[in-house]
Amino acid sequence: MGRRNRLTYHRERIRRHALLGPAYRGGVFVTGLVVALVGIALLVLPGPGWLLIFLGLAILATEFRWARRTRHWTKGRYQQTRDRVTRRRTDPLDRRSEPGSVG
Repeated sequence: MGRRNRLTYHRERIRRHALLGPAYRGGVFVTGLVVALVGIALLVLPGPGWLLIFLGLAILATEFRWARRTRHWTKGRYQQTRDRVTRRRTDPLDRRSEPGSVG
């Protein structure tokens, strides 16, 4: 049994347990929420704010479907923005970067 299969097996056993299941989900929720909130605070303070926000979403997405959907949507928006910025840098007809240009 590989490492990933062992982790999945243990996680499933915990989820099925009457007392440990809700406690595990609660712990994942609190951990992910705290990491994301620290990331939000670091948007105005020096530090890796966006990294911690995405890490908090990834932690939450291990247990919650809404967080998986949010992470998927956020990743798509990030890739679209990255592609748009990359196109602007490599587009020779883009006049916005010239000195004195408007718009």
